[in-house]
Amino acid sequence: MTSAEAFAAVALAAVACDGSLGRDEAHALRLQLEYRSLYRDRSEAAMGDLFDTLLRKLRDQGVMGLVDAALPQLSTSQRQSALAVASHLVHADRTV
Repeated sequence: MTSAEAFAAVALAAVACDGSLGRDEAHALRLQLEYRSLYRDRSEAAMGDLFDTLLRKLRDQGVMGLVDAALPQLSTSQRQSALAVASHLVHADRTV
């Protein structure tokens, strides 16, 4: 898993931790990632492929498995940022 995949995986796990991933949650997740340097230059197709890959991993490993695989791939500052984004997304969802 690359650091870009890992960062997105933590955010995806946050919005999926309540057992569902709605359209609004997916949109909020996309907006949170869109302007970050790891994703800024990715095409729509590349972002779609990233999320397809992560959703497969989420189904196979579950939320905690996805997070456990992602966190070691991030630097300390990336980990802090990913967890801050995840916290923001969970707070916006209000359902955990």
